[in-house]
Amino acid sequence: MIYRARIVVPMDGPPIENGAVAVADGRLQAVGDFEHVRKLCAGTPVDLGEQALLPGLINAHCHLDYTMMRRSIQPQRSFTSWIGRINALKRCLGPNDYRMAVERGFAELRRWGTTSVANIESFPELLTNPPSSPVR
Repeated sequence: MIYRARIVVPMDGPPIENGAVAVADGRLQAVGDFEHVRKLCAGTPVDLGEQALLPGLINAHCHLDYTMMRRSIQPQRSFTSWIGRINALKRCLGPNDYRMAVERGFAELRRWGTTSVANIESFPELLTNPPSSPVR
């Protein structure tokens, strides 16, 4: 399969106008100018149109179990106040709340193009039966 896009961002060089990526058996076969990739690889091109195609994002530090706290913590005057607010919220929530937060966090990661995540888990009890992860 060949995916053509207005711009392909290979991450090891400059963006490629009218770029393409060839994939076979779930593995990258070629990246480059569309005409060049088309000569190298067989397959029906899928034209992604005026899109930018880039590798999946990596979130190297997150707390998925805190996903539900978004917009619940206003800017604080100090780090101590910020942590105090987090701890106050944590006292109001149970294991099912955290499990749902992790599931919501996974959905957000997928929606925004994240393919790999390093989650900092604050609740070890979630590790015995974690939600199914759609990312690495």
